[in-house]
Amino acid sequence: CVTGARYSPDGKYLVSCNNDCLLRIWNTATIKNKRPNGPEPNSQVRHDTRTGRWLTKFKCEWDPKQSNVFIVGSMDRPRCVEIFGVNDDAKASRIMRLRDDYVGSVQSINVFHETRDVIL
Repeated sequence: CVTGARYSPDGKYLVSCNNDCLLRIWNTATIKNKRPNGPEPNSQVRHDTRTGRWLTKFKCEWDPKQSNVFIVGSMDRPRCVEIFGVNDDAKASRIMRLRDDYVGSVQSINVFHETRDVIL
């Protein structure tokens, strides 16, 4: 089940968060629907998105200043927020994991500031 999907600011990539603990990334220029369930993603990244029924579902958000970087919260302990980068082949890799023992709550929804290097 898809919990959220977003196009990159330039429309080149599409990322989805899913209940099966995978982030899926597509290069929109190469999407071809050859499967009954939709197009095969260019890459998939394991990511703990098991929120259960009481938490807000995770949403991926792209950095408006960099069309190949997105952020998403995680259920990992200690609680954290992860930032991923996407290369030209739409292969994603974790750039950074922001975590601290003092972060007590799950960060389901995160966003980059439009002009500053700040996460909200």
